[in-house]
Parts: sequence; C-alpha cells; structure tokens
Amino acid sequence: MNVAKDDTLKELPKYWKKIHKCASKIMMTEKEKYMSAYLYNQYMVKHCISDYSFNELLNMHDMVFIEFYINLYFKLGYESKRPSQVIEKATDSNWMMERDYCFINLRALGNEVAETGNIINAIKILPILRVTGIHLAPFFECSEGIIYCQKSFHRINHEIVNKLYLDNGVMPVEQMKFFIDCCHLLDMAVGFDITPHTSYDSALRLENPSLFRWVKLSKNKENLYSDMNIDDQYTNDFQKKCQNEIHAIVEKHKKDKSIDNLDAEELLYGEVDATIDEINRCILEEGFYTVPPHTWNGFAVPGFKKFACNSQMPIWEYRDKYGQNQGEHAIWLHANYYIHLEMKANKIPCIENNSIKNENFFDFFKKYLRDIIANYLFDYIRIDYVDHIFDKVEKIFILNEGEKEIPLTEMLTPNEILEIINYLRDTWPGLGMQADHLGKDVTMYAKAGFNLITNSDVSLEYNSVNLRKIFGNLINAKQECKSCRMLWAIDTHDMAHPLFLGKELALREGKMGIVVRFFLSRFANIGRERQPKYEVIGNQDLSFGIHRANNRPESLSWKSNQEVLEIYHEIETQYLLMREDLNESKLVQFTVTNNVASFLVCHPSLLKGWIGVVPVPIVGNNKEIETITLDNIFAFKDRGIPILKSIICYEISESDHFNRTSIEHLCILNFCNTSKKIELTFSNKGLMLIEVNMKYY
Repeated sequence: MNVAKDDTLKELPKYWKKIHKCASKIMMTEKEKYMSAYLYNQYMVKHCISDYSFNELLNMHDMVFIEFYINLYFKLGYESKRPSQVIEKATDSNWMMERDYCFINLRALGNEVAETGNIINAIKILPILRVTGIHLAPFFECSEGIIYCQKSFHRINHEIVNKLYLDNGVMPVEQMKFFIDCCHLLDMAVGFDITPHTSYDSALRLENPSLFRWVKLSKNKENLYSDMNIDDQYTNDFQKKCQNEIHAIVEKHKKDKSIDNLDAEELLYGEVDATIDEINRCILEEGFYTVPPHTWNGFAVPGFKKFACNSQMPIWEYRDKYGQNQGEHAIWLHANYYIHLEMKANKIPCIENNSIKNENFFDFFKKYLRDIIANYLFDYIRIDYVDHIFDKVEKIFILNEGEKEIPLTEMLTPNEILEIINYLRDTWPGLGMQADHLGKDVTMYAKAGFNLITNSDVSLEYNSVNLRKIFGNLINAKQECKSCRMLWAIDTHDMAHPLFLGKELALREGKMGIVVRFFLSRFANIGRERQPKYEVIGNQDLSFGIHRANNRPESLSWKSNQEVLEIYHEIETQYLLMREDLNESKLVQFTVTNNVASFLVCHPSLLKGWIGVVPVPIVGNNKEIETITLDNIFAFKDRGIPILKSIICYEISESDHFNRTSIEHLCILNFCNTSKKIELTFSNKGLMLIEVNMKYY
C-alpha cells in the first residue's frame, strides 16, 4: 500500500505521524518513491535487506524507510499503539540466551567520519543486521565527547538528535522512541547501557548532591578545607554538610532563573546549559568537587593528593592493597555515586565497622531504571563497570543474620545488583541483564542476576595457538547454568583500547579475520552450549572506528566491503536454514595447523554432519600445501560412503579476495571406508562448509 496517501495513517502513534509529516516535506525522486516497496518486499522474503551497504542505506531518503516501517507496523496488526516490548509477555529472562546481538553507538552512524549520526537516520541500518537484539551505547548527553562519561541521565545527546525533525516538533524522546519501535517491529530486543557513575560536571550532581561523595578544598585550593584529613571529610556527617551547602547554592540559582529541574528530559538544548555551567563554576569556587571511582584494583575510595592549577581539577591518590600507585588505571573524568557510607581513602574497610548502604542512592537508582524501561520500552540492561564485583567483597557470617557481603570498594556488590534486578523484575519478570564482563565465570554472574557475560576469547588474536584454545573450549563446553551464558563476541566496542588489543579488528585481522570469526560463531559454536553471537556495528562490512567514535563526536569509517558483507549474509542465511540441526549437533573433532583450521560437526542421528574449513587469519607459510585427517567421521557400525555437498566454498587469493569455487578446486578428499577417515589435501587457501551425508550400500 502507499501509506503516504492511505487513510490508515491516522492509526499511527502521534509521534509517528509527526515524523511522517516532516519527512514528506523533503522532495523524493521517482526511483525513491518505489524503493520503499522494493525494500519491504525483499525484507518479507529474506527477513533482511542484503542488496545494499550501510553507506548506501544511510544515503537513502528518510521516507523510504519511514514508509517501510509503517507498512511493517500495519502488517503486524498494530493500531495506534507502540510495538510491543519483547519482554511484555516473557515469564523469565532465559530468552536472552536464544538471541544474537549487535552493539550500536548511534552517534557513530553518520555518512562521513567528520559528522555524527542521528536517531532517524539510524533506522535505515537495522534491517541489514542479522541479529535479534540491539545493545544501545549510552545515548544521553555526555562530557568531553565520551559517551560513557554521561553528563545527563535524562536529556538525549544533542549530537544524535535529528535537527530537521526537532525543528518540526519531533522531540528527542519521540525520536528515540521511534527508533526503538522500529527495532521491535523487526523483532529485535533493545537494551541500554547504564553506568554507575556520571561525568565530573553532570547535572545530576547538582539536582541530587546527596547521591554523590564530595570533598571540599580551601579557598586557595592548596589543601583540604580547614586542613581536614580526607577521611574526616568522607564521614557521613561531613558529607551531609557538603550536600546541604551545594543544594542551597543550586536552589538559589534555579529560583533566580525560574528553573524547576536542571536535568529534565523535555528541556531543549541551551535552555539550562548556561545555568548548569554557572552553578558548576560557583560550587568549584566554593571548593566542592565530586569524588571519582577508584581504579579496578583499588580499595574503598581514592584519596586527595593535590590540586592541579592548569586543569583546575584535583589530582587523586589511587592505591592498591599493597600501597602501590594505580593512577594509570584511573577514570578521573567520572563522578562516582555515593553507594556506601563511611568509606575511607585507599583502606580496606574493617569488618567490625563495615560500610552501610546509602539507601538514598538505591531508592533513586531503582526508580530511575524502572522509569527509563517503562518510558522507552527497553527489554534488557547492560550494567557497566561490574568486571570486578566479586573481587571486592568480603563475606562474613553473622549470627541470626546469615552470610553478609562487606563491600571493599565503592562499586555495587553482587547482592546489591541482585536487589536492583529483583526490584525491576517484580514489574518485568522477563527483563534481561548483561554484565560488562569478559570471562567464563557464568555461574557467579548468574547468582547476581545476570543472563549474559562476554566470552574472554574475544580478546585472543585468531592465530593457530589461540584457535586451538578456542576449539578446545568448544569441544569441552558444558552448560554450567540455565540462566546465564557467555556471548560469542566477534568484537567489542573497546577491544581497540590500548589496555586490550590496541587496534580495531578490521585493521588487525582484515577481511580474513572478520570472516573467520563470523563463520566459527555460527558453525562451530553450536549445540545446547551455543553462545549467543555478539557483533559490533561495522564488523559486517569491514568498517572500523567504533572505539574512537565512542570517545569523540565522529562516525565510523565506512568501508562498504562487498565481499565481506556478502559472506556475512551468506553465513547467516545458511545458519538459519541449518539452525535446528545445529542446535542438536555436537563439535566432535578439530585440527589446526599453521595455515588451516578444520572441524567436524556430527548430528545425533549419525546420518549426517558437516566439515568446516577456515584459513588461520594470522598465518605462517601461506603457500604450504597441507593435509588434514578427520578420523572417525561418524560412529557407524554398518558400512557406508559419504556423499559430500558444498554449502559454502570460497578460494582466498594471495591478495585476500574471496572467490566462489568448488570443493575440488580447494582440496583433494579421500575417504577410507574401513577406518572412517577423511583426508583433505589443500592446494589452495579457502573457506568452506561441507555437508556430509552417509549413504549405505
């Protein structure tokens, strides 16, 4: 149907109609008028859009996709209401382990590196993704260009708001709701990142000073106020005094400017920013500064070292339990929440004088998360900065109370996280939870209420040594618990951080590395222990720059590599056709040489299986001809011969081009019926998936 002229537009949600009206003001060509129907029909057949690159889709007319989603809206039977949350009818959160995910930073989705993406344009890239879950990076206002340094917990980042639609009355929150609605129409669950800290200059500090820990410096900033000891300033009594003084300053400014709330979501940009800056200057002149988080290996809270005149910021003292300086790990741009009372600088809290929960913070945090989920219709939450929550608690047994957690640092403890999650699950039993954690300790994180953590294998370069480790882990995999599972991550948003691998995946391992990661995520990562796939926007076509784009206002470097994108779609399409069989199958054997990795998957019927072959991305001698033997191909008692069928088969040239070919061109296969062995002798480097069916004679 032509929705632009259809009377059914009146059945859309109000903000959908506003968005459609705004887009209709932009002139369309005749080709663009037919494009929406073309893409919609392709999606209905393939359940994806595979003919175009990200860059091509981003450059299409907005109305092409607005009408695409309107058609889908009516096809799915919605009338005047928002598309449903995935968790609307879920009775538990186990659905999280059956889906696959993509990390998206909306700001990184501009057409060019030098510009930022916007919410409306971002709807165009969703149908290209072969996932059923979207992990949204922080999308509220940030400081210093760093999206994980949130200045606001309510106002959407002006860098991602579409200005044309805003000028036509489509508010930022309405734009974000529209994006989430589009995800839900594609049956994509949507999660958001929450950080247990704000930026050093956040509006939330001013509106709610009791949620933060403060220090007060002398007027000349050379030392602490009244030459106090830092631990005396960290007492609850002094904190209340600071919080009351700051509250009085803030309320006076708000009254003078007739402002009710400095961090309300409906505020337009510029309306309160000058006042926030003015208040921040005022409280800094009075000597008040919020305390940042400690380092991951520190204890309690950092101490005060001195004041830096050039940066006009305190320099904090970060010590580990041995007293060693840990300043290189500091994230001083953040203001940490005041989670536990009476903590002291760089000291492990005494069990006899254990810290007390700041109930004011917990009341705020639980209600805040509840309101955000309800307002935007999110399906899951990813909690940032929880990688060491089990390292930083001491457990003691108290008579008549049982086991109790003593927090050793100013981060949420496992029991406190579980308390927050249980509070939210009273309203949404199916609410999903993802932890910002790389590891394999799923059982521990399950006890804290999480459903997903990230497999630490993502931090391994795909060389022959590491591939042996990865296959070894897969072949010995056992499902440790029903409620939590590791993610098979193609990449993560911070792997290019200097503390990790220091270089983007596309630049580090190139086409071959990305294709091998996607291939193994689908055809080796199988069975009841399957790890949900987790990819990062840009992995799909060799684009890169997500770590950089998280820390400055710019976009990905779109490479639009057609070879990688086509193979990405081919892998996903074949996986969907094979998924039911693969869920029942098992990885039974693997072989890794310097240049080639192969593996054997067996179906429980013992009548069929699959052989996968991939090049080793970080290789030795590429020209070496190698022979691999897969023995005991199936455990048959009767005699049979294998019938081989090529599912995916590419030759990889010396210039790393992927060219479709036949099995025979890549290797010579010999089968020994007596020993049930298949011998593969490779003459060319390639990627292939072979289906093996046994035929009796």
